[in-house]
Amino acid sequence: MIDFKGTHYPKSVILHAIFFYVRYAVSYRDLEEILVERRNLAAARRFFKRAIAVNGVPERVVIDKSGSNLAGLHAINVILKFTGCGRMIEIR
Repeated sequence: MIDFKGTHYPKSVILHAIFFYVRYAVSYRDLEEILVERRNLAAARRFFKRAIAVNGVPERVVIDKSGSNLAGLHAINVILKFTGCGRMIEIR
């Protein structure tokens, strides 16, 4: 049994990091980038949900190279697809 007492991060984040480190040949820098995108994904998804609730569904969204924004928009597109909204957001 692993003791997570006194850790700075939630148990799920630590286990996710260990999974990637053991499963794939990644450096600590790559692992850090993977985890940053994972922690910011929920925030990006919440932001886009609120923006759509206030302003409606946009035709297209232009983003920078942020992986979390891209992942958040993909998650929103999945939600739109399964709710039958009819149109997907074009990501540029």
